[in-house]
Amino acid sequence: MLKRILFSCFIILSLHAQSDGDLIFSEIMSNPSGSETTGEWVEVYNTTGSAIDIEGWQLRSNSGQSHTTANGSALNVPALGFLVM
Repeated sequence: MLKRILFSCFIILSLHAQSDGDLIFSEIMSNPSGSETTGEWVEVYNTTGSAIDIEGWQLRSNSGQSHTTANGSALNVPALGFLVM
């Protein structure tokens, strides 16, 4: 399911950033060989000088599928850094 979400849209994470382009998708692994439930991931890059907490943010497709980041606490993309999920 995650592969369909990632493949079918370019996603709403940036809505919570302070400005367009604060958080960008730098890499996406969608639909690798093997299990439907493993191996898919996205890497995001924070272009700002401050950490961005993405806990509770949603990835949503144009078809209405969604995935919520649920770490249980802050899930920070470090300043000028990357996070793979």
